[in-house]
Amino acid sequence: MKNAILVATLATVMSVQAQAAEVDAGVGISIESDDSTIYIPIDIGDSVRIEPGVRYSETEIGSQLKADVLDLSVGVFKLLPIRESIRLYFGGRLAYVQAEIVENYPDDLFDSNTDEDGYRISPTLGFEYQVTERFSVGGEAEWFYLDMDRDGGLNAPGLDQKEQGTETRILFRFKF
Repeated sequence: MKNAILVATLATVMSVQAQAAEVDAGVGISIESDDSTIYIPIDIGDSVRIEPGVRYSETEIGSQLKADVLDLSVGVFKLLPIRESIRLYFGGRLAYVQAEIVENYPDDLFDSNTDEDGYRISPTLGFEYQVTERFSVGGEAEWFYLDMDRDGGLNAPGLDQKEQGTETRILFRFKF
């Protein structure tokens, strides 16, 4: 899985470089209730956006639980202009997700160190309002499917994580 995401990312970068004359790149950040993601929006012409992203979150609950999660993603979107400064977009994101979870319950004589990795697929629909020529504000909604494989800790059959749901976010993008 790691190799597939690396190959997809390299192919994306190479295709962007081949069309460099038509490329508009920038940086973006999303705001969610539990964490944030940094994006690199790359618009190819007026109709396609490729958007690599990275998200890192760290959660601690007292001394009993600590979870570190790294999410490396790439999104591909079709851009549809609605008005001069408003665009809709739709497409999807594919992500490699890696997590380290440490649990410690001394009263129950239980501790566990678990490494997980897997993938996340997210069909996505969004809009953006171009505030200025270089700055936009937008919103996104996605349905996601997450499939994680567990190594270590309680590595028993049936404990791998599969999850699906929806997420929404507000995005701020700045073009160079």
